[in-house]
Amino acid sequence: MTRLVSIIVVAWLAAPAMAQPWTAERVADRAVERGASLDVADAAIDDAEASVRAVWAQLLPRVNVGARYTRLKNITNDPLVTGLGGGSEVDALIAGVDDPEARLLWAGTVTQQRNLGDNSAVPFFPNQYAVEATVQVPLSEIFTTLMPALRASRGAVEARRAERAVTEAALRLRAHEAFNQYVRARAMVVMTEASLTDAREQLASAEAALEAGVARRSEVLGAQAQVEAAEAARIEATAARDAAAEGLRALLGLPVGEPLSVAEPSEDPPAEHGMTLARALAVAQSQRPESVAIRQWRGVHERRARAAEGSRYPALRLGAGAQLANPNPRYVPQRDRFDTTWDVSVILAWSPNDTIAGGANADAARAAAARMDAELQRFEDGLRAEVAGQYARDSAAAARVAHARALVAAAEEARRLREREREVGRATTTDVLDAQAVVARARLALVDASAEAQLARARLRHATGTLR
Repeated sequence: MTRLVSIIVVAWLAAPAMAQPWTAERVADRAVERGASLDVADAAIDDAEASVRAVWAQLLPRVNVGARYTRLKNITNDPLVTGLGGGSEVDALIAGVDDPEARLLWAGTVTQQRNLGDNSAVPFFPNQYAVEATVQVPLSEIFTTLMPALRASRGAVEARRAERAVTEAALRLRAHEAFNQYVRARAMVVMTEASLTDAREQLASAEAALEAGVARRSEVLGAQAQVEAAEAARIEATAARDAAAEGLRALLGLPVGEPLSVAEPSEDPPAEHGMTLARALAVAQSQRPESVAIRQWRGVHERRARAAEGSRYPALRLGAGAQLANPNPRYVPQRDRFDTTWDVSVILAWSPNDTIAGGANADAARAAAARMDAELQRFEDGLRAEVAGQYARDSAAAARVAHARALVAAAEEARRLREREREVGRATTTDVLDAQAVVARARLALVDASAEAQLARARLRHATGTLR
């Protein structure tokens, strides 16, 4: 009588004990902690944040600082003034002037003109040195393009974070599914082992009856067939359990074959979620990270469209510059020394190419925003069906737990009655073993129903965007 119960207890306690058995929540936390898909999502967030900093850099005054040295080929410039001062004839005419003051005046004038012609060549300096600094401040572009672009970049960061939440929620649900798959697969192994034990006992009973001459050979063969079927079911259940265990180990990052210790799911159904279907749908529409991400991306595309529209208009900028150069080209004539000059400018710039490109970019961004509207509508249509289905499955799973608990109570009462009947000779040991097997199957069915109820609740929380 106690052998079947002992087999069940030993099977449930076969896994080595650990200080902290794995629960569905711990498995989900571990999966999130080591999930490579979340690393990819984090990298996308970092990239979006870098784009925000890049736009901020465009809002700052643009400063350029540079220095240069230039070596020019040696050249000789012709005088700027030629043919002045005359020749020997002019000297003879001056010498023939009787008035000494007039003669002196003319001689000085001619000498001055001759000197001007000889020294009028532009000076040439083959070594050129310059240090320059310019600053340009955007004025109109701050409002037409840069601020919309900055808001778009910030929205992209929030959209990437929402996408990360989508990935995390999917990973948590996958962890709950892997945990419950292993728990149910392990329960199935115990159930098949109990069935195999029962089938072997039935075979032994049939063989004993055959030897006593109170049974037929066909009954023994039928019992043998039941043993073989139970053994095949046990092998299949064991393979499914081992596969589920390796899947769970892979999710947890544990070595192949490392013993797993999991906490058994509570036999009580999950606490009431306290939501009507309408409330669950409203929560899902507001909290599902997919909806949040789609809405964020729609806003990003709208702001990008405004930024692209702003690039079509003339840009007003304020500029300033300073130059330290030897020679400084702004000095005439040039001098072989370092001189400093500065300038301030108001710049109005416009390009028809920017107008054409800005219009095309704005149209593309508006089309992307319209696509997000369609994506949101499609997602919310599917979301309604998903939430309604998971809501119904959650209710059905809770009802299944209640039914399984009632089945356990009935099976235990039937076993108790069979044991009393055996005491008074109205039932056999086989009858009691059959009743015990029914109790074992009922309790395993309760474990399976409880695990399914926990998984159904996790799926409902995922559907409503509250799985954290």
